[in-house]
Amino acid sequence: MDIIQLLETLKPAAHVISVEVQSNKNFWDSIIAVWPSLLTGGVAFAGIWASHRQFKITGARQAQQVEEAAQRQTAQFKIDVDRQIKELRLTTRLATDIELKKENYREVRTACIKFLSESNTINCLKYQLDVAKTLAIVQPENEVRTDAFLSSTASHQMSQTNLAGCQFSLLSYLNEKDDATFIKSISSVFEETVINDSTPEVFGAAIVKCNIELRSYILKKQNEIVALSDSIDN
Repeated sequence: MDIIQLLETLKPAAHVISVEVQSNKNFWDSIIAVWPSLLTGGVAFAGIWASHRQFKITGARQAQQVEEAAQRQTAQFKIDVDRQIKELRLTTRLATDIELKKENYREVRTACIKFLSESNTINCLKYQLDVAKTLAIVQPENEVRTDAFLSSTASHQMSQTNLAGCQFSLLSYLNEKDDATFIKSISSVFEETVINDSTPEVFGAAIVKCNIELRSYILKKQNEIVALSDSIDN
């Protein structure tokens, strides 16, 4: 039997019992084994912690931004309200000034027309008084002429008193400095009506001059009202 046959007969590999003896791992081997898991968990925890911290920081920043925005809006709202209040006060004051100017020039126009009308009445009574006086002198025994003279005298004096009142009322609306020319024309009418023995031409010229000054005064006040109205619109 050759060597090959002998080996085939024995087949030692089939009868070999292999015993695997596992040796116990030490501590560092265990650490090394679980290290990848620990590392992954640590990274995950660090990520969660960083995200939480970033969320808190972002939340705080957003809260601060919201608060600052609210403060800015509150401040701007207060500024807007204050501006609107000032504009309202200005508009109200301008509107009041407009109404006062309207009322003023209307009152001046009414008072001036009454003054000039009373002046014309006195001027007519003056000539009636002159006629009645002449007739009373020519016919002193005639009681009718005498009574007519006395009646004309009383009417004339009453009209003069009324004219003085009209002049005082008219001047109370005017400004001594701004309306000096108008005031002068009013005084001229009063003098030519009551004080001076003026001719119809002189008296008529004084009346015309006063009328012109009245129109100028009204035009000036109307222009002032237009300017104030433009201020409100702007």
